[in-house]
Amino acid sequence: VAKYWAENNKGLTSNIDAVLTGITPTTDTSSPAAIEAYLVTTVQGQTFTLTAGDEMVVTTLDHEANVSTWRAMAADRDVTVHTVDIDPDDVTLDLEDLESKLGPRTKLVAVGYASNAVGTVNPVAQIMDRARAVGALGIVDACQSIPHMSVDVASLGADLVAWSGHKMLGPTGLGLLWGRPEV
Repeated sequence: VAKYWAENNKGLTSNIDAVLTGITPTTDTSSPAAIEAYLVTTVQGQTFTLTAGDEMVVTTLDHEANVSTWRAMAADRDVTVHTVDIDPDDVTLDLEDLESKLGPRTKLVAVGYASNAVGTVNPVAQIMDRARAVGALGIVDACQSIPHMSVDVASLGADLVAWSGHKMLGPTGLGLLWGRPEV
């Protein structure tokens, strides 16, 4: 995929650099889709291992592609998925509910940077801090935000950040995954 990207998307790197900061060749992975980038990293066990009794956290504001991926993986491994609710008054994540869902068995916190349905921009740095405090891997789905705002991926505090090329007027089915070098 990386070879295909390099051969067929010359010049796009400067466009990506104009929108994103913190991107280097050693921290990026291209894949056929953002969701596949998640799966390549997680299913092969390169990042962490999930076992029966472990827990994941997603939110009601997340895109279905993000939530369904983690639910399918959890079902295969007898892992519990907790869903953080929203505050109905302002359609933001209920951070007290997030806090109640985190614990010593939490291995992964996956959250969208922005909601595709209502436009809420989540406090991902704060959420990633909470994930790290319980020793969980923090993953941000930035598909809905990167086309609309400048994003310094390193400042999000996430272990992994994924987005789709087609959301940036690129080819359908191409995804990018940024990861902290130590991950």
